[in-house]
Amino acid sequence: MTRQNNYNSTAIQPLEPVKQNENNFYNIPNSTASNLVLDVLGAGVNIADLPERKKQVNHNVQYQVLEDKNKRRIALKNKLSEVTVELLDIEKVTGSNKPAKKLFVLSLIKANEQAIHNGQLVKDHISFPLQELLDIGFYKTPQSARKGFKSGADILTSLKIKGKIKKSETVQTQIEALELLFTGARIVKGQCYIFFNPRISWGFLTQYFTILPRYYFRLPNRASDLLYYIFFFFFFFFFFFFFFFYFMFCFGQATNKRHQRERLFHDWF
Repeated sequence: MTRQNNYNSTAIQPLEPVKQNENNFYNIPNSTASNLVLDVLGAGVNIADLPERKKQVNHNVQYQVLEDKNKRRIALKNKLSEVTVELLDIEKVTGSNKPAKKLFVLSLIKANEQAIHNGQLVKDHISFPLQELLDIGFYKTPQSARKGFKSGADILTSLKIKGKIKKSETVQTQIEALELLFTGARIVKGQCYIFFNPRISWGFLTQYFTILPRYYFRLPNRASDLLYYIFFFFFFFFFFFFFFFYFMFCFGQATNKRHQRERLFHDWF
């Protein structure tokens, strides 16, 4: 069946869209902000316990949870980042939140393929066949896939975010006021659509890239969460040490050249 897209057909397309290779891994963008979203979805109704749990893992990051009737506002702060995520209705977040967590991850994967280029939103939505949720092992039947997509989308479209993240001493990306992440979602003729808020900077949620095994969606919730964080932290430390040793190498090269110039100067005079 030919894929048809009747939504925003005149939208600008990525100049060089990132395509998934035919291998065992997805390419997925992430950031401090996107990981906080996953933490919020993972905590669910136990979100009040999130600061204490995170404190046991990392003492350099401060978390705060504020309650306002059914609303929950979760703030993260460290030396480089200040991020706030607001969940409009805590009652929507029950159980393991498998639909919302994994649908959020899938949304980032598809955004990398279809909608975000160099941190800029170039298309206001992503789309994929409902059948794909079965093919990747997310669900086992069309009925459960349709129900799970609607349930997950209902939570994702209730999330708001704001904050700022420093990329360097002079460069930062930010969202100044609380804004919805996703403005809508629907299924039309077997095709799933998720709409992205064009008013926010998506570079805020797509600072880095990592890979994720394709069997991620087939795993139980705890196993899939563990797999995601293993790959996130592996790539984080890989790039940290890569740039550290690269800096040390460049510094050493510069020092050697300076010493050579000094010896040449002494030889002449």
